Amino acid sequence: MAASIDKFTRPTLSELNQVLERNPDKALALTGDGSIQLGAYILTPTGLQISRFPTYTEWEQLGDVLRKLDGALQWLIGDWLVQGQQHFEIDRARLAALVDRDLHTFENYAWVARSIPHSLRRELLSFGHHMLAAGLDTELEKEEWLAAAVENKWSISQMRAAMAGNRPTLSENVDPFEREYDAQLHQYLKAGQGDRPKYVALWRRLIEAAERENLG
Repeated sequence: MAASIDKFTRPTLSELNQVLERNPDKALALTGDGSIQLGAYILTPTGLQISRFPTYTEWEQLGDVLRKLDGALQWLIGDWLVQGQQHFEIDRARLAALVDRDLHTFENYAWVARSIPHSLRRELLSFGHHMLAAGLDTELEKEEWLAAAVENKWSISQMRAAMAGNRPTLSENVDPFEREYDAQLHQYLKAGQGDRPKYVALWRRLIEAAERENLG
């Protein structure tokens, strides 16, 4: 598998431009120097370059991609490394040659990605929050601490301080309706397709109760 990867030849910039002309709003590819091209834009380690004048659609699409990637790269790198180790048996020496940078940092990403399954990851929290929870013994403990961090709006240092007390606490300033709604949403996202209707019914009851309280 490693040999086939090594022999892979990236397309030239002219070849990429031919693809981009046919699909200007959807093309995403690697250039010969390892930069990423999306539409008219070339994403390099030091910023954006353009291969031609971009359309508004391309500019808007790039912004959407960048917003989604903001804060996600550590997760993406971590999951990529776990995939390589599990499916391609990439050892440490091979990994060091691939990443060509601080291997310890990348291994930390992989450790967190391996320790925190997708069902527990919270978009409202940074990768650093999840790193604090990664060392806990059980998934229940991880879920409780991450939920507490969301509800209390803890910074990483605040979460670390709270964990030093060994018990997650919930902020009294959080609206009970919001707390219950967020909890049901989290369970909905974790549930299988067949179990999701019951959470939709719970949301409806929560909303109806909140509306009655506001009207009263």
